[in-house]
Amino acid sequence: MRFIGDIHGAIYNYERIINGATESVQVGDFGVGFLNKVEQDFADSLHADGRHKFIRGNHDDPAFCKERPGYIEDGTFDEERSIMYIGGAWSIDWQKRTPGYSWWFDEELSDEELGLLQAEFMLNKPRVMVTHDAPTSAIWKMLLEGTGKHQYKTRTAEAFEAFKNCAHKPEIWLFGHWHVPLDEVIDGTRFICLDIDKHIDLEV
Repeated sequence: MRFIGDIHGAIYNYERIINGATESVQVGDFGVGFLNKVEQDFADSLHADGRHKFIRGNHDDPAFCKERPGYIEDGTFDEERSIMYIGGAWSIDWQKRTPGYSWWFDEELSDEELGLLQAEFMLNKPRVMVTHDAPTSAIWKMLLEGTGKHQYKTRTAEAFEAFKNCAHKPEIWLFGHWHVPLDEVIDGTRFICLDIDKHIDLEV
């Protein structure tokens, strides 16, 4: 399966990336809500047969995502492959954005929703996690490598840190959002951060 980092609306480049992949998952910030009608129709056509899918990022309209083919709902568990999917994250620049147009109040799941998903995580024990954001410790690891980015606590990252500290350890945790390449084992889990327009092919 091909896993693809943030594309931020670069739909024609996305077409190039999925070319040759039997199936793919894009890890959020697809650009849903920012694409014009021609671009969105084209994106829908690429997702129509169900082989290429995406989760939502903080720069995706949550309600509009639910109407799109290929969208993977938050908390979806693929039992056959043992993959759990959770979208959403916090926008550091939210105050500069327009509510309902370029920013959405429900860009992050609530504490209650994240708590319920943690229970699902422990019940299903996924081998692979695919999220838009990452646990705080994985983010901190990237910052320690000198990216120049600043750490900030968010509801999503803190919740994922709680997931990470549970008794169950996923083999692989893929995410985007931070636009920094990372591929490192942390506390027994291989964390992979996909940079913008980058991808990785994994046997799952």
